[in-house]
Amino acid sequence: MIPTCTEPAAIYERARQSLLSERYPAYLGYTVDVSATSGGVTKEQHYASQLESPANIVHVQKTSAEEQAKPVIPHGINLMFKVQTPGLPSVGILLNPVASQDTFGVPLLSPTYMFGLTPVQRVDMTRADADAASLIPVIATVATADRSYDITCAGVEDLSGATVYHLMLHPIRHPMKYRLRELWVDTTSFVTLQARTAGNFTDTPLLDVPWLIRFKESGGNWYIDSETAEGPIQYSQRSVYTGVVISFQDLVPATRSTVEFLFDQLPIIDPLVEPNTAQ
Repeated sequence: MIPTCTEPAAIYERARQSLLSERYPAYLGYTVDVSATSGGVTKEQHYASQLESPANIVHVQKTSAEEQAKPVIPHGINLMFKVQTPGLPSVGILLNPVASQDTFGVPLLSPTYMFGLTPVQRVDMTRADADAASLIPVIATVATADRSYDITCAGVEDLSGATVYHLMLHPIRHPMKYRLRELWVDTTSFVTLQARTAGNFTDTPLLDVPWLIRFKESGGNWYIDSETAEGPIQYSQRSVYTGVVISFQDLVPATRSTVEFLFDQLPIIDPLVEPNTAQ
């Protein structure tokens, strides 16, 4: 029987509910790969990262694997002025700091980010937790419809061998907050396999183009696979990036953050981040 797409709002709500069943590892290790082409040269940068799922805290090694392998060695003479205020630590001002080697900033990104599809993150429960939860009486189950979008259906399609509902989303309010514009939802599992957003992240040039988001299954959970800019990203006349793809690789359950992430406690200037979509 061929699925029909007569109730797009209900399909959207089923897609949201499917995310509530995710059970992410308490600690997840992964690598963020940032790839972009500028001036005919493609640059890739890989950042070792770890997610603390309970608190949704991202740890990252601020220096990419490529820069660690080939550190930037500054040349010439530099000067630093120190400003001392009585009773406060001195502040150093470097006159000619080394230019950042990070294409769009150090990525503080989580592969469990879902672009506002659901504000709830679930974490693995122990067997004891699950048994205890099963003893709690259920009075009622309440479901609320998301009225952030008007939702229509473009049809039922094939997406890489999967049959999907293709939903079109039109924000009712705050279009810069509610950025989802299209969803491709599996007709059997109601898992979202692909999405298109109006802009991405929080930096203005990255907000000016649509992005195609692909999701993947790993270890029984669904994560972002890649985020692809569907147009050039222009910071200035001389700084234009094409072929921009940010992907999440080598996802594995991990132990509590190890010493390799200690240095991420230092401030990260202008990191690459997603907006807070909690509703």
